[in-house]
Amino acid sequence: MHHISGTWSSWFAWGPCSASCSESSSSVSGTTERIRVCYPYDKQSAAKCGGYKSESEECTKWCPKWSSWSLWSTCKATCSGSSASAHGTRTRTRTCQNSSWKNKCSGSSSDSKQCGKTCHVEGIYLLLINQQFYSNS
Repeated sequence: MHHISGTWSSWFAWGPCSASCSESSSSVSGTTERIRVCYPYDKQSAAKCGGYKSESEECTKWCPKWSSWSLWSTCKATCSGSSASAHGTRTRTRTCQNSSWKNKCSGSSSDSKQCGKTCHVEGIYLLLINQQFYSNS
């Protein structure tokens, strides 16, 4: 490709946004820059290109941020046999917003905790009530 003395190339693509994300922001402002090259006819040529070889502009960087936690699920415990109680788990989730393949939220998208459930087994439930009554007497 032959360039005329003192002509600019096309602008190169915009560079990355200079902004840095923080955990409290979903977006931050920074600057981005692009450049172009001046093509003189030869190195001794006095021809110059008019204008600037670079330009910058403000940019917005969208930052990955967790949504609020969902409500806790119901207790996932199954009563079985003659047991008066069952142990299980409850879970909650959240979503990583504004994420990309290289900008991800840190931490887990789900959380769980143990929970218990009172099982209404005929006869045993009454026994538990009687034990509570006599232990408080």
